[in-house]
Amino acid sequence: MNIITSYQTKNSCYKSAKAADPVGILVHSTGANNPNLKRYVDDETNLGKNEYGNHWNQSGIDKCMHAFIGKDKKGEIIVIETLPYEYACWGCGSGIKGSFNYNPQAHIQFEICEDGLDDSDYFKNIFRAASEYCAYLCKQFGFTVNDIVSHKEASVLGYASNHGDCDHWLAKFSKDMNWFRNEVGKLYNGCENKMLEMVVDSVGVRVRASLDFNGKTPTGKVLTLAKPGKAVKVLEFINGIQPDGYQWIKSEFNGAVGYSQYDSQCYWLREV
Repeated sequence: MNIITSYQTKNSCYKSAKAADPVGILVHSTGANNPNLKRYVDDETNLGKNEYGNHWNQSGIDKCMHAFIGKDKKGEIIVIETLPYEYACWGCGSGIKGSFNYNPQAHIQFEICEDGLDDSDYFKNIFRAASEYCAYLCKQFGFTVNDIVSHKEASVLGYASNHGDCDHWLAKFSKDMNWFRNEVGKLYNGCENKMLEMVVDSVGVRVRASLDFNGKTPTGKVLTLAKPGKAVKVLEFINGIQPDGYQWIKSEFNGAVGYSQYDSQCYWLREV
């Protein structure tokens, strides 16, 4: 899965820059038959031009998400971050107890772009991307899968407006949010295993384009290089973030065993 960042700086929510300290994740779906991100996000380079100019990157728009998941201009499913996580989004409205938009119960919120809700392949791929994204957020922020809710669930809890997303879409394919949380959990828990395979990804702001394999110590001589698309066996995670800001891993690639800077995310890891 690919994550890119394209903050929607003209949006009124972005300009308000209200601070938030997120305690969970809220999952939305758009409610419209349009899987293309350009409908909502203004980024011609990655998404193509919105010919109607009805994207959300403009003043006076009273809604903004932290991210969207949908199709880029090539038709590939990506995650695009549209608002810093430390900003409160305008995503779920409010309920009888308050709003998951704001502290002390602020949530990271993202939209999944709907299609006609009848394409099983799109459903499988888009919710796989959503579960990978949630696994990444859980690992980054220390959330558990129990900290993930849909807009509908947030409404039932009293912290969002009365919407049915994304449960209505899940139900079309005999799934529910418990299934989704379980999928996230499987990905997240896989990150904790000792013997893993990591696919080096060439695209995405959070992923190194390649991995250097150093010798006996993390700062030793470079032994070999794993280029994008190659599978790497992860032998051990070195405890803690190191002074250089990276997590280090002991790895094996093409017969070489050494150390690498780990700046990828857990959803690119698969059990060996």
